[in-house]
Amino acid sequence: MLMNIALGLAGTLWLFTAGLHAVAGGREVLRPVLVAPLDPLARGVSEVAWHLLTWQFAGFGVAGLITSTLPSAQPAYAWLSGASAVGFASLFLGFGALRFRSILRMPQWILFVPIAGLSLARELHQRLTLGAVGHVAGIGAAGILLGLSALHVAWARGSTYPAKSHTELARLVVGEGLGDTAMPRALATWAVAIALALSAAGLLALGASGTPPTLTPTLRLAAALMALVFALRGVGGFFEVHVRPAIRGTPYMRWSRLLYSPIALGLALLIGLRAGL
Repeated sequence: MLMNIALGLAGTLWLFTAGLHAVAGGREVLRPVLVAPLDPLARGVSEVAWHLLTWQFAGFGVAGLITSTLPSAQPAYAWLSGASAVGFASLFLGFGALRFRSILRMPQWILFVPIAGLSLARELHQRLTLGAVGHVAGIGAAGILLGLSALHVAWARGSTYPAKSHTELARLVVGEGLGDTAMPRALATWAVAIALALSAAGLLALGASGTPPTLTPTLRLAAALMALVFALRGVGGFFEVHVRPAIRGTPYMRWSRLLYSPIALGLALLIGLRAGL
């Protein structure tokens, strides 16, 4: 069952990658190539190659969802999907560092790292005995979630930390607002704080001696869904400007890429380890 969840999540992220590649990537990267003064054959091959990648990503996604119900095929898919994701991530990291001296100039590798982790999680878990690591990872993730919950409680009670005013706080954590009303309402902020605290409690309860065994599958499934949510938030933060152009140039955009998204990806990894994915 653990392998099924991991491969299902990997397949979902492959499909998300295919959609992002086709829509945002097609608009931002492929379209300029097609209108550039290049040889028609070069443009044609570039377009075909672009759509081939979309097809491959979508194929991996569908295969992951199907394979999650076929135990006999899961090891082969896990290694194929994981190796492909590692290869894609390595190419973007390598060329980003060589061509632009920055691994964030081409951040697409962030899409493939969690896919590789989810695809290979069970295989590596069986070989590396990560049970104790998962326990420590769960405690670490719970601590981060409780810290974030406390921060939201402070905001709900009117604090502007770490900014000096509500306007600055909105531009720091929301990105679009220029006035005090841009921050979410207190009720919504309280809801987020409670959700984060409950998530931390669920991670601490998972595998605890006093937790009823019948509750463990539910807690593990909830942890897997949490890992997916944080993984999507972490990846999406690097491409959010294409969906919300108004955040361009705001402190939120900068800190989302430098801090918020890495924290989300770190939480996804820690929670995934705790769930035994």
